Amino acid sequence: WWRQLFGLGGAGASREASWPNPKSSPNGRAVVVKVQYPEVEGRFRGDVRTIKAFCKVAQPEHEKALEEIEKQFPSEFDYRLEAANLAQVRANLGRAFPSVIVPMSYPGLCKRKVMVMEDLSPCTKLADALRQDLGKVAKLLGVTTAHVETLGGKAGKPQASGASGASGASGA
Repeated sequence: WWRQLFGLGGAGASREASWPNPKSSPNGRAVVVKVQYPEVEGRFRGDVRTIKAFCKVAQPEHEKALEEIEKQFPSEFDYRLEAANLAQVRANLGRAFPSVIVPMSYPGLCKRKVMVMEDLSPCTKLADALRQDLGKVAKLLGVTTAHVETLGGKAGKPQASGASGASGASGA
């Protein structure tokens, strides 16, 4: 029932999956199943302990931030909580941005190390849609996409060096 591999992350992998009988599927079609790697939580905890020990000696100003990261571990490694957070994000974004689609989680099918959510294929991923919009902005400005990325909120076309006012010279 495993199909396409959707993604690999630091804590797990996501795959498209389908039920043997589509009528028994939560939405009548494919879903995405995210499975946590075995032992990953212990490894992350060990890594943070090691970094904290180093920071205690070499960079104590970072110790508090690492303690906050440790406090987030329960929600990062319990996919039931992630499914609840996904439902909240879906509700919030759905009200504010109706054209943004967030997958629905299926809490009844989620376990501590397994999350099941709606498959939005062939939806455009948010990052891809933003890249497309960036290309449209670049075209409107008559510049490259790379230039739009460097604008940092400034508008306008790039100026040639030596343009009026660029060097601060009065020209008189």
